Formats: sequence, structure tokens, C-alpha cells
Amino acid sequence: MGKRFKIAGIVMEIAYKFSYTEDMLKKYEYFGGEPTAVTVRIDEDDFKSEVLRSNGEPDCFIENSAILRKLSNILLQDYNAMLFHGSTVKYNDKAYIFTAPSGTGKSTHTKLLKEYLGDKITYINDDKPILKVEGDGVMVYGSPWNGKHGLGENTCAPLEAICVVTRADTNSIEKVSPVSFMQVLFEQSMGFDDEVGAGKVLEILSSVLSGAKFYLLKCNMDISAAKCSHEGMML
Repeated sequence: MGKRFKIAGIVMEIAYKFSYTEDMLKKYEYFGGEPTAVTVRIDEDDFKSEVLRSNGEPDCFIENSAILRKLSNILLQDYNAMLFHGSTVKYNDKAYIFTAPSGTGKSTHTKLLKEYLGDKITYINDDKPILKVEGDGVMVYGSPWNGKHGLGENTCAPLEAICVVTRADTNSIEKVSPVSFMQVLFEQSMGFDDEVGAGKVLEILSSVLSGAKFYLLKCNMDISAAKCSHEGMML
């Protein structure tokens, strides 16, 4: 089965077998008149390769991972775009990415921001947003792969800031030099497995570094942390 979807502004046909994949993609189904630019199909070799990387997950998970891997490669090689590991929200029509190693609390922090700001804030993606260089800036798009809680919308916004989240007893936030975050940004970038892909990632990150603001947030898991990041980087 194949349907048309629009992801990161690109109309694509994605073929799949399992309802798990269909449910994940449904917010991105496209019914407009733009021509299909990309076709994503998983063959037997793709599936077998993904099985070798898996930890015994069911076939529906394997298919979904294989589609994600192939699409990530297409975005990176052909569209100057990549998936990035972070919880991303839209506020005043600008995108804010909170990133950190898994388990640090970035998703918890954006949940607190949502609690603190209510309808003023919208989730773009809670796990794997797409960063795409467009013109002189970087747009942040939602993607179907939005984390275990499914927090994300088919929406986009220009990248305003990236915030690295760390745990602390006392809340504080500071603006930092973009260069000091280069290693963190590279580690949180996704979709490459060779030198050519790494070079593409560095090209995208160059645009990110030149256009976005960067912050270091030290925070606890209290609503006061949301107040701290809102006042420190969004006002």
C-alpha cells in the first residue's frame, strides 16, 4: 500500500504494509495537486538490514524504522534537511528546540512549558523534528516520529533558538556561544552513517549556528523551570 504525504514541505509517496505505520503518518497525508517528488519503498534488503539492527521488535516496528532510515537519507542527501533529536515547541510563530541526551528531562520541560503557557504554545515535535535549510534561514518541521507520547503537529516555524537542558536543583538560563554547542548539536543530529552524510550534517549545522540563538538551561522538574526558560529565552 502506498499513499501520498507532505513532510517538511516535500510531497512524497510512502509504501507500507502495517497499520502501525499508517497511524503514525496520518497527520501528514496529502490530498493536494502538487506532484510527487519522492518515493519511499522498503525492499527485502532494507528490511533484512533493519532486522540486524533491531532488538527483536515486531515486523511493524522494523518496517517503520526502515522507512525512517531511508527517508532520513533522502532528506539529508537531496533536500538539505535532517532529523534532530529534541523536543520542539512553537511560541509566537517561532521554533524553540530543547535538546539533551535521552532521560535528561527535555520532554518533561516542554510539558511544563505547555502547562505554564497553555494555548500560547504548540508542540511541533517531541522527539525528532526536521531541520531544513530554506533561503537564508532554517525552518523546523514536525515529523511523524514524535516520541512515545505522540506530541506533535503537522506544522512548522523558523528556528529561533536551541536550548541544551541539564538537571540542577536551582533554575538558571544563560545565552552561550554557538561554537560551544557544536559537539552537542552534531551528536543530536540524525540520519547519517558515513563521511558523506556527516559532511551534509555539518553543512546544515553551519546554517543553524549562523542563524539561531543558543542557551544552556539548568533546571529542576518544577513549573518554576518553565517560567525561567520562558523569561530567559522567549521574551
